[in-house]
Amino acid sequence: MPPLKNLLTAHLEEVDESYLEHLTQATKLSSIMLTAGTLCLVHAVFPFVFTRRGGDMALEFAEKLKKRREKIKKPLEPKKKR
Repeated sequence: MPPLKNLLTAHLEEVDESYLEHLTQATKLSSIMLTAGTLCLVHAVFPFVFTRRGGDMALEFAEKLKKRREKIKKPLEPKKKR
């Protein structure tokens, strides 16, 4: 197992962000996902509410994530299946 410092810094170097920048961006993106998921869950129980908002937020999340990945110097490698 690599040293703890390498685990903490490797991804930050990969995305060219400080810890605080990464924390801010990851928190914003996770907030979008949590809100979209909650709206979709409410919609599942009450189909007449949030008929589009949860899906729209999921698409918004995907677009933001795509833009962030395009910014990265080298493409992220997908994890290999075990």
